[in-house]
Amino acid sequence: MDGELKAIIRVSAPDYVPPGVTVRARIDDTLFTASFDGELLETLRQDGKIVSIEVSQRLRQID
Repeated sequence: MDGELKAIIRVSAPDYVPPGVTVRARIDDTLFTASFDGELLETLRQDGKIVSIEVSQRLRQID
């Protein structure tokens, strides 16, 4: 994927932040919202310390 992505990431190790990821807001010591380059998505999915990653999706505008 190209461009910046935003996601909610849960990690198994407290305070772990994967390389290339910018923390936007911490929810607790293993859950945070983040932004990162879309080209990192597959690398992040293979990171053994990441429990889950949910990429946010744009909602369509309702008139």
